[in-house]
Amino acid sequence: MDTLFQDIKYALRSLRRTPGFTLTVIAVMALGIGVNSMIYTVVHGTLLAELPFPDVQRMVRVKIQSPREKNPITMSMADTRDVMDHVSSLRATSAWDEVSAFFAAGDEPQRYQGTLATSGLAAALGITPQKGRWFTLEECRMGAAYVPVVLSGKLWREAFHSDPNILGRILRVNGRPRTVVGVMPESFRFPETSDVFVPLAMNDTSDSRGSHYLNVVARLAPGRTREQAQAELDALSRQLAHDYKATNDQIRLVALDYRDDLMTDIRLQMIMLSLAVTFVLLIACANVANLLLARGTARQREIGVRIALGAGRRDVLLLVLRQAGLFTAAGVLAGIAAGLAGARIVSAMGLLFETTPSDSTSVGVAIGALTMVAAIAVIIPAVRAVAVDPVMALKAE
Repeated sequence: MDTLFQDIKYALRSLRRTPGFTLTVIAVMALGIGVNSMIYTVVHGTLLAELPFPDVQRMVRVKIQSPREKNPITMSMADTRDVMDHVSSLRATSAWDEVSAFFAAGDEPQRYQGTLATSGLAAALGITPQKGRWFTLEECRMGAAYVPVVLSGKLWREAFHSDPNILGRILRVNGRPRTVVGVMPESFRFPETSDVFVPLAMNDTSDSRGSHYLNVVARLAPGRTREQAQAELDALSRQLAHDYKATNDQIRLVALDYRDDLMTDIRLQMIMLSLAVTFVLLIACANVANLLLARGTARQREIGVRIALGAGRRDVLLLVLRQAGLFTAAGVLAGIAAGLAGARIVSAMGLLFETTPSDSTSVGVAIGALTMVAAIAVIIPAVRAVAVDPVMALKAE
C-alpha cells in the first residue's frame, strides 16, 4: 500500500512538471467523450428510445400524398374534417398547428411556443392532464363563448412556480382573455417545444381546401388495422377527387405509422451525425494514443536507469501504468462532465420529447473506447520500456 501511495504521489509530481502535456491529454479525452456522449444521447433519444405515448404502435399520421410532392404533406382543414367524419377505422382523429403565443406570466409579456389543437389530441396521444382537463368539442368552434388554455407542465413550474391555484386563472394570450383549464404532465413535450395549448376551431369554413398546414394524428379503432384505415382513406380520396377536382385531383390520403413518419425526416441526418462524431472519436483516440506513446518512448531511458539501479521490472511497470491511469481518470471525469452538460442543454432545447441528459449507454461507449485506446497506448510502451537492457540505458544516459 505504501508503494501505491508513493507511486501516486510521484505521478502527481510528474504531471505538475508537464502541465502542457497533462492538460492536452485531458482536454482531448474530455472533448472526445463529451461530444460523443452528447450526440449519442440525441441519437438514442430520437431513433432508439421509446416514444412517450402508450400503445404508440396504434398511432397513425394522416397526410396527403401528391404527385407534385416528393414526400407526404400536411392536411387542409376541410380534408381533416372529412377524415374525422367518414373514416371509422380511426378514432380521436386530431389536428394541430404551431403558433407563437404572447402573454405575461410575470410583469412583462413574453413570447412562448404555442399550439392550436383540437379536442381529441390528448386522447389521440394517450396523455391526460396532471391538473384539470383538456378542451371539449364545443370549445373547438369559432364563436365559442368560453375560451380555455392548457399549459405545459414545464411552463407551469417555471413561469407560475407550480401554483396549486392555477386552474381558473385568466391569461391574456395574444391579446385575448383565456381561462386556464388544465396543466399537462411535466414529461409531456408535444410538439417538442410547445408551452401553451389553445383550441383549434375546426368549423372555420373560410379555409381553402388547397391550404395544407395541419398536422393530423389518430389512433386505430379497437379491432381495426392500418390497412383497413388506408382502404377507407382511399375510398374517401376518390370521393374528394370527384367532388373537388380543382384541389383534390390525384391526391391520396395516407395513414402512416406514427413513429416511422416521425423519423423519416431525421433518420438520415441522425445517421450522418453519428458517423461524423464517430470520426471525431477515432481522431481523439488516435491523438491520445500518439501522445501517450510519445511520452512512453521518451521515458524509456529513465525506466532503464531505474532498472539498472535495482528496481524490479514489475514495480516499474506498475508505476508507469498508475501514472497513465491518472491521465485516463482525469480525462474521463472531465468528459463525463462535458457530456452531461451538453446533453442537458440539448434536453432543455426540447430536441425530441424525452432526450435523457444522463444516457449511460452513450456515455459508456465513448468512455470505453477512449479508455481502451489509452490503456493500449500505455501498456505497449510500458512493456517495451521494462524490457530495455539496463546497460544500454546507462550508456545512453
